[in-house]
Amino acid sequence: MENFYATILVPAHGILALMLLLAMLTAVILAIPQWKKSESSMVSLKFYKWTFILSHVQLLIGLTSYFLSPKVNYSEGFMKNEVLRLYAVEHPFVMILSIVLVSIAYFKLRSSNYPNRKIFWFYISAFILIASRLPYGYFTFMH
Repeated sequence: MENFYATILVPAHGILALMLLLAMLTAVILAIPQWKKSESSMVSLKFYKWTFILSHVQLLIGLTSYFLSPKVNYSEGFMKNEVLRLYAVEHPFVMILSIVLVSIAYFKLRSSNYPNRKIFWFYISAFILIASRLPYGYFTFMH
């Protein structure tokens, strides 16, 4: 199981994290020209749908990694160690919160007459949260 975690899950989670970050940035950029409109273009809606799907696939891989990771260790004093705290508490909490924001944005977009400026704020908030909690120095596929 350790081999599966190290060779498949960690690289997949890292690559998808960067893809999701790029998708979130693109979602923010797509929301800007439609700021005052109440409806999005078909291209935007399809892209938002793929961003929604990608974020949930990332969540499933992340939760699997969470339960298989040797870095998630609830031993005494783990909150004092910033790396253990990042993997056990901060990263999962912030990522789940950002995926909730992506989900809200996507379902609000599907409903009619919802202004895109509010959608923009959901996506920019999710993007900032994701960018703030990615452990950039720990991506194993980049070494």
